[in-house]
Amino acid sequence: MASGSPAAKRVVVYRNGDPFSPGRQLVVTQRRFPTLETFLCEVTLAVRAPVAVRALYTPYGHPVTDLADLQNGGLYVAAGFEHFHKLPYLPPAGKDPGGKSSRLAGLPVTRQLCDGALGRQLPAGSPCYIHVFRNGDLLSPPFSLKLSQAASEDWEAVLKLLKEKVKLQSGAVRKLCTLDGLPLSAREALVSGHYYVAVGEDEFKALPYLELLVPSRSLPRGCWPHQQVVGDPGCCGGRERRKPEPSQEMSQRVEGRRIQPDFTGHLEHQTSSTMTAYNHGSRSVFPPQAQGHRAQASRFSPNEARQIEHSAFYARPQRAIEPRSMLPTLSFPSGTKGVYRAPHPRKETAGAREVADDEDTQTEEPLDQKPILLQGHERSITQIKYNREGDLLFTVAKDPIVNVWYSVNGERLGTYMGHTGAVWCVDADWDTKHVLTGSADNSCRLWDCETGKQLALLKTNSAVRTCGFDFGGNIIMFSTDKQMGYQCFVSFFDLRDPSQIDSNEPYMRIPCNDSKITSAVWGPLGECIIAGHEGGELNQYSAKSGEVLVNVKEHSRQINDIQLSRDMTMFVTASKDNTAKLFDSTTLEHQKTFRTERPVNSAALSPNYDHVVLGGGQEAMDVTTTSTRIGKFEARFFHLAFEEEFGRVKGHFGPINSVAFHPDGKSYSSGGEDGYVRIHYFDPQYFEFEFEA
Repeated sequence: MASGSPAAKRVVVYRNGDPFSPGRQLVVTQRRFPTLETFLCEVTLAVRAPVAVRALYTPYGHPVTDLADLQNGGLYVAAGFEHFHKLPYLPPAGKDPGGKSSRLAGLPVTRQLCDGALGRQLPAGSPCYIHVFRNGDLLSPPFSLKLSQAASEDWEAVLKLLKEKVKLQSGAVRKLCTLDGLPLSAREALVSGHYYVAVGEDEFKALPYLELLVPSRSLPRGCWPHQQVVGDPGCCGGRERRKPEPSQEMSQRVEGRRIQPDFTGHLEHQTSSTMTAYNHGSRSVFPPQAQGHRAQASRFSPNEARQIEHSAFYARPQRAIEPRSMLPTLSFPSGTKGVYRAPHPRKETAGAREVADDEDTQTEEPLDQKPILLQGHERSITQIKYNREGDLLFTVAKDPIVNVWYSVNGERLGTYMGHTGAVWCVDADWDTKHVLTGSADNSCRLWDCETGKQLALLKTNSAVRTCGFDFGGNIIMFSTDKQMGYQCFVSFFDLRDPSQIDSNEPYMRIPCNDSKITSAVWGPLGECIIAGHEGGELNQYSAKSGEVLVNVKEHSRQINDIQLSRDMTMFVTASKDNTAKLFDSTTLEHQKTFRTERPVNSAALSPNYDHVVLGGGQEAMDVTTTSTRIGKFEARFFHLAFEEEFGRVKGHFGPINSVAFHPDGKSYSSGGEDGYVRIHYFDPQYFEFEFEA
């Protein structure tokens, strides 16, 4: 008997160490994932792991070493280089679906309640009524949808019907998910009366749809998600017994901290003296301390405490009327009418003149300090660059993709496709009309920034390492590597002369007989270029004659990066000799030195303050054997005048290859060996910081 192709397997993967990970369903086939490594790459993107997934475990910690060991309907935990964290990944009262006792032939069991919880199973042939939320929309209430037995047999027809009803901003409905984010793919998975989320092109957004958009009175008892049900694990099969709801108000004083619910189920601890908990419309009030009087807390049994454990963090907050006997009684000294009516007027503001608001005063909305993570490259970042206004951020990496992003929110604007090798450098002209890139495919390309159209292709004999526009945007320069028997050159092209582009002949070419150029920038007013070499030398070449104007050697090893200050009077270099140094851009006189313990790959000067940021870390070849702490992969901030470090920012797992300040000085970006670009906005304390020498 001839053996056919192996059947597809559906598995659910959770993130290691995250007890609130909703799990991601993946379909595993031999054609899609020929090896375990390719499957782990897909798992990394699916579970949004902060680092690459390198191992797969069962919920009980048994490693999975081959794709053949995966069981259909199994649950697994994705981990990186860290150890397995044993947490309750399995659903309540569930067993390991990857074991021999539960080899499912169909869809994995989803964590939903039925038969009196959120809905009920209907007889065959009956229509199904479901309620659907719009993904990411907390303003529109859910709509009801009736699915007949004939219409719901075709799943594509169901999605098409949802498209007509939902009208998502992102376009057509691509999938229907449960409130936990698990996608459904068959009519049999739907339960009448349940709530679901319609998702388009974007990813599922885990928000409290049910708690905020559905009144508690409109739902049957016990309908809130995550309510604990005691009884038969198969909620639709046998008799159920739900935990009773608390029948009386309870209050308790908590000293020093308050526990708040958040949308993901985490517990946030904040310094306070009050705590408020809600349970299915009833409210437990923890009265605050007032006028030195302490409110006594009523005692309750451990069983009652366990009953409100789930509803305290998932129930909809509502205002309830408290019995007078349970409200705290506040007593005030004689003559005092209340806490808001003092017996004597305040003297601090007596005689003060009221100052009117200035209409020209500019204010800014506060920004959260979570960095914006840009993921658009498959390999290590080589350079990041802002345009002059700072609204666009260009990124290149060791893959052939050139990305442009909106720097304010991290949205990708587009890509420039055409290179066939790693892209080493990128630059934009003064008015952001043209973009210049240099690649290891032996070419330098000119692009139209708005349309992404390739305007010019300049072929070379070796890889293009550096490139840039002059101050006016009319002349471009780029340097090539010394490899395959070819010499290192710096070529200059005038874009106003089309014949140079057509013939691929520059108007000037400067040979570099010694070590190759590893970094180069235009000098002040475009009169010269400043180049750093592999041996640590710094040369200033004339843009008119090509002769060497100034030559210095302050570094002992390769210069990785050169960046100018905003007024072009100074520039900073980053070197493999574990230092970054400040130079005068006209005389190349050495001014300051910033020392670290690891190679420095990039350095940038702040446009507003006397600050310099350094990025680097351990050598890329040793990253897999070193922890983040030992590798020193932080961005390090130094004072420009005192040469002392005053701050560090973590985030990258691997060396930082490129850093850049935003032109307004309120944020900076970094690109690392891990392939990610992070946009960091400074908090208010950064602008108020005063360095003490």
